[in-house]
Amino acid sequence: MKFLNLILAVFTISLAQAENKIKMYYNNEELTKVIESYSKASGQKFVVDPSVRGKISIFLQEPVSIEEAFNQLSSALAVNGYAISKQGDTMVIKSARNIQRDLIEVSTERPS
Repeated sequence: MKFLNLILAVFTISLAQAENKIKMYYNNEELTKVIESYSKASGQKFVVDPSVRGKISIFLQEPVSIEEAFNQLSSALAVNGYAISKQGDTMVIKSARNIQRDLIEVSTERPS
């Protein structure tokens, strides 16, 4: 009986760890499908600019943590000229150049 309880405990721990991991193995996949897949797995909301298109490849043999999956997604987007900007609780994906422009502060006051 103790052995069975030990097996159940190990299985439960394995399931809990597996739930926090994402499989990131994409071969020449549409960017929007990869973003959608990450969004579903992580629960993160995304707004994707209509100009974001193309295909990416990410080859990770083992499932990775949500944080590592975000890093991989961010890197793959950067290689293709796109960037992620956090606005409130939503991530916005646009061209890297437009993200930079959006982050420039604009003031209506004249400097002293």
